[in-house]
Amino acid sequence: MIEYLEARGFARVVLSVGFKHQMIVDYFGTRHGSIRVEYSIEHEPLGTGGAILQALQEVEGYPVFIMNGDSFIDVEHRRMLEQHEKEESLLTIAVKQVVDVGRSGRLELNGTSVRRFNDVSAGPGHINTGVYLASTDLSHRLSDEGKKFSFEATLRHRAAELPISAYKSDGYFIDIGIPADFERAQRELPTRMT
Repeated sequence: MIEYLEARGFARVVLSVGFKHQMIVDYFGTRHGSIRVEYSIEHEPLGTGGAILQALQEVEGYPVFIMNGDSFIDVEHRRMLEQHEKEESLLTIAVKQVVDVGRSGRLELNGTSVRRFNDVSAGPGHINTGVYLASTDLSHRLSDEGKKFSFEATLRHRAAELPISAYKSDGYFIDIGIPADFERAQRELPTRMT
C-alpha cells in the first residue's frame, strides 16, 4: 500500500501501530522509497477510533486521508479530494458497489450523502472500503467519544448528525480479513501496483 501511495504522489504517511510495533518500525524505518514514514504507537489498545484520533495529532495539514491497513481499493485520490472540498464534508468515504454486502454491511446513500450504515444485510449495494478523507473538524467532532472507541461503530451511530459524503469508486477492491482473501491478495495485488 505504501508503494501504491508513493506511485500516486504521496510524500508522507503516519502508520498507526500497536502490537509488535517495533517489527514494523525496524522494517520501514523513517523512509520507504521516497515516502517519509512516521509512527503513532498505541501502547494500549485504543480501538480504531482512538487510534485514528491519536494518529491525527501527527498530521501536518488537512484534509487528510485515513486508510485501513487490511483492505485495498484503487481509488482516484485527487477526484475524491475535489468532491470532498466541493461538498465541504467533514468526512468522505470511498464506497464501492458490490454484488453482496454481507461481509461489510450496506451504506444507504442519498446521492453522495451517507444516510445510514446497515450492519446486517445481504445482496447488492454500496460498502465502506476503508478509505476516508477527513477535514480538520473530525478530531473535534469525535473528541467526546473518549480515548478508546470504534470508529466504524461511531459512524454507524452518528451518521445522521455528521456530514458524511460518499465517493463512489469502481476501482479494484479487496479486503484481506479472511485467510482466503489474504492468499488471493498475494496473487492479485502485485499486478495491480504497476
